[in-house]
Amino acid sequence: MSDRVAVMNGGRIEQLGAPREIYDRPATEWIAGFIGDTNFLHANGKGVAIRPERLRISPTGEGLGGTVAATMIIGPVVQCVIRLDDGQEVLVREQRSGDLQGAEAFGEGERVVVSWAVGEALNLDEGGNG
Repeated sequence: MSDRVAVMNGGRIEQLGAPREIYDRPATEWIAGFIGDTNFLHANGKGVAIRPERLRISPTGEGLGGTVAATMIIGPVVQCVIRLDDGQEVLVREQRSGDLQGAEAFGEGERVVVSWAVGEALNLDEGGNG
């Protein structure tokens, strides 16, 4: 294990830092996609990158509306693919609770709202930098 990591792209260092910093605050959109699963949402000329485990789904509330395209149990986690009303797809990942709560409670075709806590999404500028 290392306490400092260099992420390289085409022989050039894109970001140098602690593993947690690189995962939680990638310097570019490329790094966000290279290091772990990332959802890239684009609307009104702006974009955000957000990790699947930072998203939440609920039957109602504030957020982006969509429909469950698939729910998958993968060992200790449940993953849902949500097709948003604008056609974008996002991946939501939660730890399984075993009692059909959270993402585990939703089946294919159900309407949901996707949301995240303030500060969880990385804002991307036009150049793809965070």
